[in-house]
Amino acid sequence: MKIAAKEVNADGYGLMGLTLYDKVQSDEHKLEAMKTAVEQGVTFWNTGVFYGGIGPGVDPEANLALLKKYFERYPEDFDKICLSVKGAVNISNLQPDSSKENIDRDMEIIFKYLPKKRLDMYTISRVDTKLGVEASVRNVLPYIQDGSVKSYCLSEAGSESIRKAHAIHPVAAVEVEFSLFALDVVDAGVFKTCAELGIPVIAYAPLGRGMLTGKLDSNSLPENDIRKNYDRFQTEVYEKNKGLVDLISQIATKNSVTNAQVAIQWVRAQSYKNKDYPEIIILPGSSNAARVKENFTHMSLPDEDIKQLDDFLTSFKRAGGRYNAHADAHLLQ
Repeated sequence: MKIAAKEVNADGYGLMGLTLYDKVQSDEHKLEAMKTAVEQGVTFWNTGVFYGGIGPGVDPEANLALLKKYFERYPEDFDKICLSVKGAVNISNLQPDSSKENIDRDMEIIFKYLPKKRLDMYTISRVDTKLGVEASVRNVLPYIQDGSVKSYCLSEAGSESIRKAHAIHPVAAVEVEFSLFALDVVDAGVFKTCAELGIPVIAYAPLGRGMLTGKLDSNSLPENDIRKNYDRFQTEVYEKNKGLVDLISQIATKNSVTNAQVAIQWVRAQSYKNKDYPEIIILPGSSNAARVKENFTHMSLPDEDIKQLDDFLTSFKRAGGRYNAHADAHLLQ
């Protein structure tokens, strides 16, 4: 498929965890993982102006700084990579902010870190309901019109917002959480809208923020890991959802693969599943080169296993929200 006039495959690489989750590994370790993604043919990358985190002593731009370091080491990769950068958020409180002033600020930050004043895709992180999605898009348009930004994406937008934005200027992609754990976008009609309009979906967190791997729970996350604030990693919530993880583990063992590969392959299988499902780009992330290879190693999951997962989901009632009550209020607006 093409995004921002660049040919990409259905595998994408999310950079958020390199700085927001992983506070231990060295930059060298992370740069190795990034290079491994390119070597695996994964050239759609996703970062954000705030992916370093917020709070005392934290640099919100740390992810972009790491990306700059990567392009300084591998300048030949800049033109290969289709880069999406999230913004339109108030850095002080992580509230949606698509005002002209804030988007102008985002662009100034983004281009400070890129080797060329050219961005493939700017992503509006959440719909700014105070401003309205139409005004948000109009605030991005000057950068598209002058050629410095090739396209724009909406993240966690609802069907109505997608249609309104698309009427102003074509939406290049819609980014949403989608996995065996998070099916909200199907129930809300977002997939159907994107399929109708021919908009690809970027499925972030296909591993449920690591929960579906069977290796992470509330007790195994470091104290400074932001995921400790998410509902899914609260002990009582995790236990209620554990049946899904157990089924994934059973299927992984049966096929001699990992939980991650099962979860990712299930998401891949949903692309163009029927007329109401759009084309899907998976967006796992890892700061570990071996995990990057694992995530992007294509494997075939038997139809019977896909069906077993689908059948389980028909009666599975997820406990807890996708983030927490505060953050969930901004989803699918």
